[in-house]
Amino acid sequence: MATLLDKLAGYRPFRAIVVGDFILDQHLYGAAERLSPDAPVPVLHASRSEDRPGGAANVALCLGGLKSSASASSGTIPKAICCDRRSPSKAVRCTGS
Repeated sequence: MATLLDKLAGYRPFRAIVVGDFILDQHLYGAAERLSPDAPVPVLHASRSEDRPGGAANVALCLGGLKSSASASSGTIPKAICCDRRSPSKAVRCTGS
């Protein structure tokens, strides 16, 4: 039986269109040392943050990694969410603002 990597290497290029909500996930990292006096939630002292594509933008990038030629329409969401520096294969073509 072929391994997973052998199966992935055998993928043929394909075309796909991605329709959905293009979301920008924002991850905050830091230390939470106490609880808020107003509610039982931790108070975060953020030390760094990262923006990553989420929703349909993440799907488009994953398809690009599988040798696809994906087209995505981003509407009013900035193209930077799913394109350019975040697309390692440059196979995702975005339209929109």
